[in-house]
Amino acid sequence: MTQARWAPLALRTLWLLYFTALFLATHMPVPAGLPPTVSDKALHVMAFMPLAWLSCAAWETTARRVDWRVVLALVLYGAVDELLQWPVGRNADVWDWVADTVGVAIGVGLYLLTRGALQRWTGHRGESNTSERS
Repeated sequence: MTQARWAPLALRTLWLLYFTALFLATHMPVPAGLPPTVSDKALHVMAFMPLAWLSCAAWETTARRVDWRVVLALVLYGAVDELLQWPVGRNADVWDWVADTVGVAIGVGLYLLTRGALQRWTGHRGESNTSERS
């Protein structure tokens, strides 16, 4: 199997592992008495940056731009993720969602900066499909 063929599968597998770990981490109760070591908002930004980068890399649909549907799905996931924390005794906070969105924006920006190197490494240029674009 050539690098161009296995790279998208590897990126999607890495995305699935990261997404699963992030989902599980945000849906477990916070241990009582745990002192905060880093700003909660900074953690949200740092968690969503790699998720956005991996999402863009794994589901790139064109060599020219990032698929807006991927970005929208990430922003919506950030909101849903906050709402789903209530059942496990965590607080849903609109500012956490804003921090998630900032992480998405930074992650997409980092992806755009590194896309050329990624495409050279994987040999993958995106699937140009003009019939799906609107």
